[in-house]
Amino acid sequence: MIIFLYGPDSYRRQQKQKEIAAEYQKKHSALTVERFYLDEAGDWQRFRDFVLNQSLFGGCRLAVMSHLVAEKELVKILKNNLETKNLILLISADDRPAKEWEFLLSEPALSQLFGHLTLKGLNNFILEESKRRGLRLRQSVIGRLAAVYRNDSWGLVTEIDKLALGGRPPANFPRINLWPALKKINLPFMERLLIQEDPAKIFNLLAYQAPPRDKIRLADYDVLVKSGKLDYEEALTDFLIS
Repeated sequence: MIIFLYGPDSYRRQQKQKEIAAEYQKKHSALTVERFYLDEAGDWQRFRDFVLNQSLFGGCRLAVMSHLVAEKELVKILKNNLETKNLILLISADDRPAKEWEFLLSEPALSQLFGHLTLKGLNNFILEESKRRGLRLRQSVIGRLAAVYRNDSWGLVTEIDKLALGGRPPANFPRINLWPALKKINLPFMERLLIQEDPAKIFNLLAYQAPPRDKIRLADYDVLVKSGKLDYEEALTDFLIS
């Protein structure tokens, strides 16, 4: 059996990996779990031995793997174990697999993408992580967290941990309230603002400060950005002129 986790959000991907490994260890011994970094010297051969000697040990075993390497034998090993029930290969990768690995995205392999979150998804993520730590955040703080740590879930969770321990949002959090001034913002002003600030930060600040009707519009733009049809600068410009 193969479980393939991939995508740029390494924090959520790692959490899912830990969750799967923990569920496995509830049913099986932790001694049957091995970790392999296939780009490190010796780990490819160690993984090869782990798989090929599987029948000698019997029972279920779990291999937690990172960094697929360009080994033709590795492709063969993975394909041969797509439906092996007593061997679970849990693979984590930063990117969508290259053509030779695309079978990892189709059944019988199980795959899950961990892409960057949309505005709604990011809001829910902050709420969930805060709740896990017994922390209740004001919406204004959630908005500033999202603006600063957009696409950086590790930095975001670290900041939430600090807040849970009694810390305060860092001084470099953006505190400008852009929304009331939005109607006065023209394209030349926006161009100057984009030189000084990250477009994603500006977009997120506007989205969190916007009234409900405009939140819906900005959420639609966010989906277009996430699907690669627009970038944040184009989305902001189109929002202003439409």
